[in-house]
Amino acid sequence: MSDPGSPTNPTRHGEILIWIPRISGFFSILGSLVIINLIIGNRRNRRENLKRVLNRLVLMISFIDIPVSIALVLTTIAVPPEDGQEERNKQYALTGNRASCVAQGFFIQLGTAIPLYTAILCIFYLCLLRFEMTEHTFSKRIEPFAHAICFLFPLASSVFSAISGSFNQLGVYCWFSHYPRGCQNDAEIECTRGQNSDLHSALFSVIPIFVAFLCVVISMILIVLFVNRLSTQSTSTLVYEQKETVTQASLFIATFLLTYTFHVVHAIMIIITGNKVFYLIAYLHFSLYPLQGFCNALVYCRPIIGQLRKINPGKSIAWAMKILLFSPQRISSNINPSSNDQPITSDVVELNMIIADTQGTCVSSLSTPTI
Repeated sequence: MSDPGSPTNPTRHGEILIWIPRISGFFSILGSLVIINLIIGNRRNRRENLKRVLNRLVLMISFIDIPVSIALVLTTIAVPPEDGQEERNKQYALTGNRASCVAQGFFIQLGTAIPLYTAILCIFYLCLLRFEMTEHTFSKRIEPFAHAICFLFPLASSVFSAISGSFNQLGVYCWFSHYPRGCQNDAEIECTRGQNSDLHSALFSVIPIFVAFLCVVISMILIVLFVNRLSTQSTSTLVYEQKETVTQASLFIATFLLTYTFHVVHAIMIIITGNKVFYLIAYLHFSLYPLQGFCNALVYCRPIIGQLRKINPGKSIAWAMKILLFSPQRISSNINPSSNDQPITSDVVELNMIIADTQGTCVSSLSTPTI
């Protein structure tokens, strides 16, 4: 996190860094809400949708993303004003208090669960494709432990850091930082809180995200090698479905790398340089990191929109998105083109079946012989 109030950081940069995450975080919240609505919004289809491991993992990512995005959207609103800095407090709307600061840091740190769940998502794809593990076996042997690690570790680290006083003002957010601001670089200022914040940031955020990076990259390499070998031996529909699954997995991975790379780079640079500002990294971090939910929604909805258009060949992407967002219970392959709003009465297809098909295409291949 950069510090918009430091002498080396011009005011205009600080103001931009305040508003960028508010915009991208808002879109992330909308994206996560779309995913939640598709999976559990319809009571009649909820149980069927939740039978899919993929849906459960993506649902957890979306549930966690919402409070994290809200914390990012608040930016300086949650940051407490500094004594003797009235002009700066007014300039950056520092209107929070100690409790709001700790709460913001708590939820941002809780977001560490998202890269961990993304790593489990990659391991899930790897188990299905490469090791031909059934979805039922994965849900019994691996998924319970995955949920325990991915959720309990970020929760425990957030609680510990809040209690130990590690969450303090860090630029436009409250996260791991020393207090008062700049005390770690000035021998004349005594740090009263967050003396171990750099250590906690490395242990609780940087290292877990780096481990998730390794899991994601290794899993993806093994999946791609397997599918490439498979494609040289067969041209069946099965191979096509597995390639589609790899495409979907690759897009989830690309989303993770896009949104978390500069977050990790920025955190490491802060630890090494002591809050020195690097504007390019800061802009990329603040723009991309809060977009996790929005990008996940694009990836999750992509095959569903494709299936909707396949069922309704004459319809546009805009029409498919309208059905997906505003009429997710049922879709029709026979809608009068003169009126997209008329009731669906014939050739009805349940959206939950499309979700099941498009988000789990590789499941049908699990009983095939090993190649």
